[in-house]
Amino acid sequence: MRNIALHKFATEVEMRGIFSAFAYSLSSAIRKFLVSKGPDFDRKYGTVTNDWVEVADGEIPDEAFATAVRYVPSKGEVIRHICRKLPIRHEEFTFIDMGSGRGRALLLASDFPFKEIIGVEISPQHHKIAEENIAIYRSPRQQCLEIKSICENALGYEIPKTQLVLYLYQPFNGNVLQGMLKNIEQAIGDKFECYLCFTAPHHNQDVIRESGYFHLVNHVQAFASEDSWILYANAKGADAWQSQTGK
Repeated sequence: MRNIALHKFATEVEMRGIFSAFAYSLSSAIRKFLVSKGPDFDRKYGTVTNDWVEVADGEIPDEAFATAVRYVPSKGEVIRHICRKLPIRHEEFTFIDMGSGRGRALLLASDFPFKEIIGVEISPQHHKIAEENIAIYRSPRQQCLEIKSICENALGYEIPKTQLVLYLYQPFNGNVLQGMLKNIEQAIGDKFECYLCFTAPHHNQDVIRESGYFHLVNHVQAFASEDSWILYANAKGADAWQSQTGK
């Protein structure tokens, strides 16, 4: 138990720095204050990313309504932490957010030199706002300008045949995930490195294990469960991870 607590605190220090990490762990009230960066993010960049939108209000097509999950914006500290910890040459990888909503993760990922950044979002409402956010967003830290949002069901999206980092913040249920994993395996196989990252990884781990294609390579635990994340890789990615990290 003590080792887990130390691991979580080390994660918070990496994400926020030691002083913020101490404050973050004191109480849930302080924690919510520290991680609620959305309004500040939107005020700074003129974007619209911070609203929480229930499935019924997101203009989700009828055929996908039962499998969709409400829109919740990704957290800046977590996205940046993930992108920093990936032992990859970012410029060789395409970053894809499956269930990208209004595009905050896409904007945050663009602070790293990915070859391309793609959001796949089934809601026309969220997609339209994401396109507007992409057009507006400019940051001195931005290193990738090849960003786009695609309005499409994740099951119908054609996975690009290249080195991939796929990011998911609980966008849909296990049935859709199962189909998406099959699409990834068919498109990528073992020709390219492929990493699959889940934040707030409470569900669907059994689906990933049962697929047999992805292997667990890293599990980062933070004090708040929604800040935790799990990284999986295909065989080629797992070999590269072990070579780079020794783990």
